[in-house]
Amino acid sequence: EFRETIKEKQEYGLWQNEVGRCLDSILPGVVDTDDLMASGKTDSNGDYNLSGSTKEISGIEPYIAIYHDCNDGIKPCQRTFRVGIPSKYVTVGSKPKLTYDAGQLELAGKYPKEGRRMRCFLVLVTLGYVAALEMLGRDQSASVKGQLMCDGRPAVGVKVKLWDVDRTDIDDLMDEKYTDTNGQFFLSGWTKEYTTIDPKLSIYHDCNDGIKVRREITRHFQFSSFPSNNSLLPSHLRS
Repeated sequence: EFRETIKEKQEYGLWQNEVGRCLDSILPGVVDTDDLMASGKTDSNGDYNLSGSTKEISGIEPYIAIYHDCNDGIKPCQRTFRVGIPSKYVTVGSKPKLTYDAGQLELAGKYPKEGRRMRCFLVLVTLGYVAALEMLGRDQSASVKGQLMCDGRPAVGVKVKLWDVDRTDIDDLMDEKYTDTNGQFFLSGWTKEYTTIDPKLSIYHDCNDGIKVRREITRHFQFSSFPSNNSLLPSHLRS
């Protein structure tokens, strides 16, 4: 079962990830596709609750797929991305015993591996963004603050970095810190670019990772203008 809040009314679906699982050993030439376990739309408060079941030989890998048009301008087709559900929330049987609550997701942000819905065609974080224009090259700045949680507890000592993504040269590191005893952080920095900067928050963590190899997750942000105060980051930050 998966429960979450999203700011706007959007469509969502709960799926079992088969990752192109080949069933040659059972049914020669057959590739198993992802199973849709539940689907629906958010209510007037942006809330929804999904619950579903499927029959598999091995353990399932559930994920939630979100389809939306937030901060999309007039681009055709809905933006879509996935959020994986930790295996500890998978229940043997048709009725889930645990509910995975991922808090709020701010859809204005740009998510890794985000795509477009072709059928038509991780924590509370806020981002403050200020851009100062100049004649030749312009000093532009960005700041981000938030709180990281791991299984409902503050994620302490997690490394966070604020970057400007450069497509023609090496990315610029604008700030780097660690979360405090409450799992909170604040990053602020600036860089000089001729074009609008593309701020990225990188988070390096071991939460719910099993073997202790630090993982990196990132969040990108896009702006159609230069707003001074935008809430652009998702509250639940898991890869």
